[in-house]
Amino acid sequence: MNKTIKQILLLMVILNISLLLTAQTNAKQVPLDPAYRYGKLENGLTYYIRYNLEPKNRASFYMVQNVGAMLEEDNQNGLAHFLEHMAFNGTKNFEGKGILNYLEQYGVAFGKNINAYTSTDETVYNLSDVPTDKSEVLDSCLLILHDWSNYLLLTEEEIDSERGVISEEWRTRRTAQFRMYSKQMKTLYAGSKYAKRDIIGDLDIIKNFEYQTLKDFYHKWYRTDLQAVVIVGDIDVDKMEEKVKKLFSGIPAVKKPAIRENYELSDNKGARYVLATDKEATGSYIHMQFKYDVVQSKDKDISYLRNLYVENLFSTMMANRINERLQKENPPFIFAQAYFTDIVRTKNAAGLYIGFKENEWKTALKEACWLVENVRDYGFTEGELKRAKIALIRNVENQYNKKDKRNHDSHAMEVKDHYLINEPVAGIEYELAFVQKAIPNVSLEEVNAVSKRFFTDDNMLITVSGPEKEGAIYPTKDEVLKIVNEVKAEKLEPYVDTFEEKALIANLANPGKITKTEKIPELGAKLVTLSNDIKVYVKHSELEKDKILFTAFSWGGVSKLDDKDIPNSMVFGGFISAYGLGEFTSVELDKQLTGKIVSVEPGLNELSESISGSSSQADMETMFELVHLYFTNPRFDEQSYNALHARYAAFVKNMKNDINKAFRDSVSVTMANHHPRERPFGEDIINEISFNRIKEIYKERFHDAGDFFFVFSGDFDEAKLNSYLEKYIANLPVSELKETFEDDGVRPPAKDVDNHFEKEMTTAKSTVYVNFNNKFDYSEKNRIYINIIAKLMDKRYDDIIREKEGGTYGVGVRSSSVKRPYQGVQLRLQFDCETGNEDKLKTIALDEIDKLMKGQVNEIELKEAKSNILKEKTENIEKLGYWHSRVLLYGRENKFLMNKDEYTKFIESIDAKIITKKANEFLKKAVKVEVVMSA
Repeated sequence: MNKTIKQILLLMVILNISLLLTAQTNAKQVPLDPAYRYGKLENGLTYYIRYNLEPKNRASFYMVQNVGAMLEEDNQNGLAHFLEHMAFNGTKNFEGKGILNYLEQYGVAFGKNINAYTSTDETVYNLSDVPTDKSEVLDSCLLILHDWSNYLLLTEEEIDSERGVISEEWRTRRTAQFRMYSKQMKTLYAGSKYAKRDIIGDLDIIKNFEYQTLKDFYHKWYRTDLQAVVIVGDIDVDKMEEKVKKLFSGIPAVKKPAIRENYELSDNKGARYVLATDKEATGSYIHMQFKYDVVQSKDKDISYLRNLYVENLFSTMMANRINERLQKENPPFIFAQAYFTDIVRTKNAAGLYIGFKENEWKTALKEACWLVENVRDYGFTEGELKRAKIALIRNVENQYNKKDKRNHDSHAMEVKDHYLINEPVAGIEYELAFVQKAIPNVSLEEVNAVSKRFFTDDNMLITVSGPEKEGAIYPTKDEVLKIVNEVKAEKLEPYVDTFEEKALIANLANPGKITKTEKIPELGAKLVTLSNDIKVYVKHSELEKDKILFTAFSWGGVSKLDDKDIPNSMVFGGFISAYGLGEFTSVELDKQLTGKIVSVEPGLNELSESISGSSSQADMETMFELVHLYFTNPRFDEQSYNALHARYAAFVKNMKNDINKAFRDSVSVTMANHHPRERPFGEDIINEISFNRIKEIYKERFHDAGDFFFVFSGDFDEAKLNSYLEKYIANLPVSELKETFEDDGVRPPAKDVDNHFEKEMTTAKSTVYVNFNNKFDYSEKNRIYINIIAKLMDKRYDDIIREKEGGTYGVGVRSSSVKRPYQGVQLRLQFDCETGNEDKLKTIALDEIDKLMKGQVNEIELKEAKSNILKEKTENIEKLGYWHSRVLLYGRENKFLMNKDEYTKFIESIDAKIITKKANEFLKKAVKVEVVMSA
């Protein structure tokens, strides 16, 4: 379809929706997106069904329960979440682990595709990206949702088995952030049930509740009038609706159902304040929220929708002001954010969140208040509003252009909120027409009025949090309010918007030429040679409409730097991006690019440097301009450097308090065999970086475009792309120099290592990491073999260590392989557990690896792993990023991967015998590294 026809069709859509909007404005109601088949059964169950093709031949199934922790009695604290776990532990038609065992044989993986969550007011289950080529699989998914509605078995054996799993989840989630949040909620939500529910619940109740207590909660609240079935995917909507009606109509409605209350968060006079500190906290924060009532479901009409967009404009402009202040030298805070959010189902809040440098709360709070109060006093400028409107409308247009690539789960989660709180879901066609009609008419006065929600005298919630340490100074409630009131009383100077738009590139060299074009049929791509001898790989693809990906790649990277430059390399990308580009500061560049769907940024990796980015069709030339500037006119702004350096220094000051970072650092240093180039990120790194050296490194690594090859892939006009190649790439200065990477000598340990250490912690636990590393014949097939081995072990550990032993919330198993600067393979596993239990569980884990090497390969589990890999491949080949990486690989290696048929044939040929052989090849003589941190 050519561009003109597309534009005509878009205008027709907008015209039709605009007529609908005129009618709806009179009715004031926002219609439900007509793409949904919506209905409600006699038993009260609601359903939403939608045809969608991202990804193709897949469908997602959701069960939305209007039930959460708020409905628990005190003796049930934590049981809403416990019940969520039990839904995967036996139902009427799928006993035991029947749900998982059934779906995993079709490649639908637990965790990634099969999951659920519980919050204070809702519980949501999902079966995502289920293959749709077999009708019996779709029927089984419906049956699973049917069982989740009313037919959980809740056997005593499974309940007792799950107690250990949830106890370990409780332990894993007890971080400094969680502990401080729990303390804050008890004060801020005092008098409300929200103060008593943290979802995961009371550990004593989890371990000791009576079986009937869980069943009582289930039968009281899991019922059809509080449930919605959501199905989105590559399905026949008519047939699916018929099946839903037939299957779910048979579920009986509960007689005399308990009233499902929405719990209130009472108003408060003045401010509520709480200070929460923790020995493991890493940052200091002031969080101010100003509560106000939510709009009732029945009142979420067109005016409500319009107000959401007005708040969006306000938040965008406020974020821009804050970002502008952060770019100036000696920023007063590490970060600040002004926002609107729902804090509980019955209350929203305007919020001001500030991260401050240790003991410098007063300066940070005062300036953040200045920013908001300035808007209250003087408002935003017309220029700011104009840019915010452009950005908003362009963003919605971009969503419209990519509507066919919106995935099933995104649609399902959106309509979930329609069911629970009547959040408008009108469809992207409606939204586009709405913003194009409504947003231009939003006045500056309307947006400025939004600021009145901040700094109200009542309904204020103030939390201060940070590290519990000697010498730490935090404000009291009165001190916070004193600053707020002082700023209110000050005579502030209005903000002045001095930005003037101008060309990105003032002087452009004469264009070059395309001198040669060759086809690469295996990839459906072309190799273009330019007059300056730069090689460009081009692949046109309409897999993702209106999206273009770009990469410029060169060997070298950090490997070309001395050991003393490692600190600079670790922060390189963040600083270069903060400097701006060409004649534009970072703030000016953001304003210049308002409304453009484009991003370009340089990167420095261990063995390579690159510039990568993306754009829409309309902004492709801007992407080329930015790329050209990064090669010819990069910007190095010492003021921006100093500002970001100060923020980094404050950010890392208390990093050492984080026990999980301490563990990760121990792992990385141990796995690099204590090589001096492997350094944990912290205060010493920030103290050693240099503005001048970062500048020199950039010039060293990016001065010569001739040492790069370029890849462009996506939905572009090829004639335009070629013209931009000649205009912006073929005229880049080049030299004859061709570099490669250097071997820096970093290797995993050559002998077994046991690194066991103790760490003081508030919530006792042990964290276990085991790594097997070995030499490796790097190949696509060998990488698949080790991936399958990892999936087999992941499944086995889930069954034995998590479910049977109840010893951990989960064992993460990962594999990786490297080709350069040496060929190696790693299989690693990690888990948290109760201190004292680590040796037992580690022994079980190692025994299972020994069993695999001895030929004990479960054929069903192997089939599941193979199905999952094939499913992932089928989904990936429909994504632009997959093909972009394939072309990039060819540019680096001059090598093709297996095509789909070859890949499928190879996967299907893998049997237990070859897995046993490869497990021995990879693991039998592997070096084993253990890192264990215990309380």
